[in-house]
Amino acid sequence: MSRFHDPVVQPVRSGLRCGRPASLYCVLPEGCIWPSGYTHDGGELFDSTRRRAVGMPHCGGTPMPRLNRISRLLLLLPLGWCYQVGAASINYPQWDIWEPVPVRSWTEIRDTGIVKQRFDYSCGAASLVTVLNKYFGIEANEADVIGRIGIKAAFSMTDLAGAATSMGFRAHGIGLDYDALTRLRRPVIVYLDYWDDGHFSVLRKADPTGVWLADPAWGNIRMPRARFEKFWLTRSKVSAPGRILAFVPATETAVRIDDSFLLPPPASAPLITFPPPHPLTGYR
Repeated sequence: MSRFHDPVVQPVRSGLRCGRPASLYCVLPEGCIWPSGYTHDGGELFDSTRRRAVGMPHCGGTPMPRLNRISRLLLLLPLGWCYQVGAASINYPQWDIWEPVPVRSWTEIRDTGIVKQRFDYSCGAASLVTVLNKYFGIEANEADVIGRIGIKAAFSMTDLAGAATSMGFRAHGIGLDYDALTRLRRPVIVYLDYWDDGHFSVLRKADPTGVWLADPAWGNIRMPRARFEKFWLTRSKVSAPGRILAFVPATETAVRIDDSFLLPPPASAPLITFPPPHPLTGYR
């Protein structure tokens, strides 16, 4: 009965059969033979001209048939064990080399530069901490902000402004239109009337086509302008239909401003191009 051998580099001492020269290379297990008409260099029989595998060595006499796509896929499945969150290694047995490979999970990329909210009611507190930590370089955490405001069913812009003031910032609630939003050069907190009781998020950047949000619930979000305006334009005043909360440090020397926070997340970041679903009721 035929059987496969692991394609590990080692000297070939017996059972070698060579045909005409061909543009093939491979890794040959000890004691295996090749189908007539192919040359070898050890390992899986591979046609380098046509860029495809043409067969596997067989130990025992009869050449093995050509591998189909499913068989080749099954042979590659063990490589999936190389991937794990935080770190991974790739083994090259033919050269006896282990190479560490840095790995970042999807959620790490999605949440880059964001302090995530821990409670249903704390989107405002997490948004404020994101601005203070990631843009102004101020050490703060969600629990500190909640402690300054107190536990409530929902926070208001007034609550967030009071917490920011107690932490050395002047906070300004401002009404403006979308065009003014595109001219901002600092991150601000925006109020979105999305989940009936509202939601706070951090605006990284706005341009004529849409916005980039550092959202405390859903990570980095890319939202088209029309969709964003549907949830942001909550005021009846035509000239200033949207609301933001902006911050200015009382002492500029006390902060370490990082303008890179204003840049859109890297292209590798998974960006959501639609409002995320409500956590309890799903899409609306």
